[in-house]
Amino acid sequence: MLSPVRLRLWRVLPRCLLLLLTPLGCHSPTPRPSPPACHLPPPSARIEQTAQELHQVWDLPADPVYFAPVREPGPALRAYQQAVRARLDDGASPGGGTDPLALLRRQRAVFLAATTPGLRAEAAISGPIIEGRVGQITPPSCLDALLVDLQASRHPMITQPSELAAFILRRPAQGGDGERLRVYVSSLARSGGRMSAAVRERVDADLRAGFVLLAHLHNHPFLFDRVIGDASWTTAETQADIAGAIAPSASDVQYYGSLIEDAGLKTARVTNGFHTLTLRPDEIATLSPH
Repeated sequence: MLSPVRLRLWRVLPRCLLLLLTPLGCHSPTPRPSPPACHLPPPSARIEQTAQELHQVWDLPADPVYFAPVREPGPALRAYQQAVRARLDDGASPGGGTDPLALLRRQRAVFLAATTPGLRAEAAISGPIIEGRVGQITPPSCLDALLVDLQASRHPMITQPSELAAFILRRPAQGGDGERLRVYVSSLARSGGRMSAAVRERVDADLRAGFVLLAHLHNHPFLFDRVIGDASWTTAETQADIAGAIAPSASDVQYYGSLIEDAGLKTARVTNGFHTLTLRPDEIATLSPH
């Protein structure tokens, strides 16, 4: 008669012998952690780079998660958010904090107090947004947050406010290949910037090949410690504007109009890393100067 110990070994041995035929032997397989749903792989290509600019492109699956609200910002964006909140709580923006409407009202008040016609025109754009007649304000999408995190990882955005711009395109399913996203990202080392001719040529070629321009995204950074004549083009009339407001500028609106006409732009998105404003073509038309 087998002892209890030998009996237990006898029962285990057949299973182990079977598993020995596999590379894992008698060990349980260790599950590999799946990559987070909201993440960016390495870029597909670097298009152009200078001391002040970096233009890259990503090819991604058309996963709905990229357009869902972000659950957890990346480390660079999270650090930026914490630094912004600390400055706002310190009295740089009394009342309202990062509330998007409070930031819009604060900026609009600065523009309305100005005598420069161009600044008063900017105030006319933010009015309908504050009143809720134009645009939709939401938390940043996964893709919004990923791109601002990328920007914040490249530049210290509190002391060096900077902007990114992105063309977000979708290619319909082809044969056995599902829908795809193509995202062109221009990362600048300053507020504002130029359009890259090399990027626009690629976008136009993609549109001719059947892609659709889902969105143009750019960020509006916060501008603390402004000094007249600095890299943010601060003047005496704008020195009190800490920015971070998600209303498009007059030049943004004009640019969106050309993208609607020439490239079939579906939406325009402006984010500050805390909230994103989304505008449809008909809403953009109402903001255009008449």
